[in-house]
Amino acid sequence: MYPIIQALDSCLITEQLLPMRDGVRLYTRTVVPKGDGKYPIVFIRTPYDTARKGVPCPPLSDGEAEFVNAGYAVVRQQC
Repeated sequence: MYPIIQALDSCLITEQLLPMRDGVRLYTRTVVPKGDGKYPIVFIRTPYDTARKGVPCPPLSDGEAEFVNAGYAVVRQQC
């Protein structure tokens, strides 16, 4: 099931389970604006189930869309 990669007109979204040092795998969603270049990153950790029990999130949440439109990459991790 993971990684899930979605290419939208304005960005590239990757969803995956990243292993931590203690062996726990955390759901991590990365949204990067399309185009070449280096982007500043907004890193968000949330205690909430952003994956909705394994069902992928909608293409872009409101906060992610605002950051991507402003030229930031967004990493959201459920912990």
